[in-house]
Amino acid sequence: TSTGVAVADLNGDGNADLVVANNVPSGTVSVLLGLGNGLFQPQIAYGAAPYTYSVALADFNQDGKVDIAVNGQDYAGILLGNGDGTFQHVALYLVREGASHSILAADVNSDGIQDLAVGGSSTVYILLGKGDGSFKMPSTAFTGGPVDSIVAGDFNEDGNLDFATSSSIRSSFYVLLGQGDGRTFHKYLSFGTGSAKPSLSIGDFNNDGYPDLCAGGAVLFQTTVAVKPTTLAFPDTYIGQSSAAQTVTLSNYAAAPLPITSITISSQGTSYSQTNTCGSSVPANGTCTVSVIFAPREAGLLTGTLKLEEPVLNSPQAVTLSGNALQRIVPMVTLDPPILTFGSQKVGTTSSPQFITLTNSGTAKLTISGIAASGDFAQTNTCGTTLLVDQNCTLIVTFTPNATGTRTGAIPITDNAPGGTQSVPLTGTGTN
Repeated sequence: TSTGVAVADLNGDGNADLVVANNVPSGTVSVLLGLGNGLFQPQIAYGAAPYTYSVALADFNQDGKVDIAVNGQDYAGILLGNGDGTFQHVALYLVREGASHSILAADVNSDGIQDLAVGGSSTVYILLGKGDGSFKMPSTAFTGGPVDSIVAGDFNEDGNLDFATSSSIRSSFYVLLGQGDGRTFHKYLSFGTGSAKPSLSIGDFNNDGYPDLCAGGAVLFQTTVAVKPTTLAFPDTYIGQSSAAQTVTLSNYAAAPLPITSITISSQGTSYSQTNTCGSSVPANGTCTVSVIFAPREAGLLTGTLKLEEPVLNSPQAVTLSGNALQRIVPMVTLDPPILTFGSQKVGTTSSPQFITLTNSGTAKLTISGIAASGDFAQTNTCGTTLLVDQNCTLIVTFTPNATGTRTGAIPITDNAPGGTQSVPLTGTGTN
């Protein structure tokens, strides 16, 4: 009985060839070289693993030629290709798993060498390749049921290869998240399919940039959640101003509402803020939007991350934020104190002086064109006509009431700082 088939150009003639697994006690694979017209040469059978069930094709010894990997009862096997459509004698590797129904060739540990994953009764056996067509002793990763089908992909976008497996007797599939070393995997995650699904395939079926699974005839989105875009870059913005809002869309592909756990921003200082239309949940097959504003309070390149958390596999969804904050090159006036209050003073007499410190707290030279006092108040100062950045000067103010009662006045300061004029309110009380 033939139970598995794989397609590749085995002899380099540009025609597709077939490798067929024959599930018989002795275990063989049949090689059928293609003629390029849909027909094939007579099969050539090669000894393989006992009860060979499935095949995988890859270059396991890095010679540029296609090799054959097989799995069967208790064993995995390798037949190295000669490049002309013929193959060397099988090398067997013990996996002690009885009947094995699935095998996968992939670079599990990202070393550039093809490895093998073999499915068992509740285990995935990983055989790391040495690059010469031989393999290290197998390690194991446990799943929740028999492994009748296995596929590989980066399901959580951490750069490491993960496995998904399915079973002909369980109404679930299982995801094992890899740690990048080819041997260590997180405890499996189980996802219901409603009925047993003996086969798996992988693809981005909803064009959201994430790998999804097809289990039997059912499409299972890798996650039911996606955000677009995943990066927001804001234009240069001056400190104290706000950018126009930029929008992120959160999509729920599931047939049930998606609960929203939290939507937060972490950033340098408090440069970013958000509002959203998501509420406590997103409707089935619905969307919501998050609007982000860049309002810098310090200069330089400021970054942040928008995080949307939901009870799904790849939560939180993360959006990278960046914006450049500019500081205006302008003078600024700081007055200390900003207001003067004199006590009671006899009409016609002059009070003791009070003092105001005027500081250029900006980033450019301050030009002063006028300082004056109004009402029953007088001033002198040490300011001159210019103050450099961080320089200060002193205003000396006195009160000489001309009448009894509350007397008011001000000291307007005319300069080139934003607004043009700053003013210090003055009050005092005249008595007999």
